[in-house]
Amino acid sequence: VRAAMGDPCERLLWHGTSWQSLPNILSHGFNRAYSGRHGSKFGVGTYFSPDPEYALRFCDRSAPRAILLARVLVGRYARGAPEMREPPLVEEPVGPA
Repeated sequence: VRAAMGDPCERLLWHGTSWQSLPNILSHGFNRAYSGRHGSKFGVGTYFSPDPEYALRFCDRSAPRAILLARVLVGRYARGAPEMREPPLVEEPVGPA
């Protein structure tokens, strides 16, 4: 896992969702196949934020809103785009820098 993710670290991040999606997330985890309801600005995927106020923007508008605090393993990343279905390849550095 470390080789594929670089030097991963675990972070506590927020995920805003709908009450309708909550039971499925709690039973089966996050699944990018169900993503896109609230946008896919950086591609198809599950979005998290260190800021709970930002994550609340992706919940249903009526109160109370559903927001989850998740332990997320964060590794290498690249900027996404709306048309992306999966992350781009991240090239490994070759030779001394």
